[in-house]
Order: sequence, then C-alpha cells, then structure tokens
Amino acid sequence: MPQHEQVTCPKCGSLFECKVGTYFICDCSEIHLTREQAGYLAERWDECLCCKCLNEFKESWDNIPDSEK
Repeated sequence: MPQHEQVTCPKCGSLFECKVGTYFICDCSEIHLTREQAGYLAERWDECLCCKCLNEFKESWDNIPDSEK
C-alpha cells in the first residue's frame, strides 16, 4: 500500500499530505477539474498542488487568457 507523505506545494511552498495512489480518499478528489484545466496544470507542474492552490486555480480559470490555455 502506498505511503502518505508530507510534501511541499510547488506553487505556494506550503506542506500538505499527499495520498499518492489513494486518490479517492485524498482531499484533492473533491476538486473537480476539466480535462483542459488538468492539462494546463500538468504542463506547468510535475508535482501535485495543495488543495488551496487547486481551488484558487479553479476559481481564477476564467481570468486566464485563452492564448495561455
């Protein structure tokens, strides 16, 4: 079974518990992103973002210029 670990969010630097391999019990499973949003994040970060940053990203999605999406 995968280990949960404390990781640093690559965007804001805060520590959070990553539950790799157990997505359905991870806090981030409550944040629903479109494929386009998930692809945008995957192009910019190799690691998971914390839930705070994911929520801020989702809320600001409409403010990101189409040329950057």
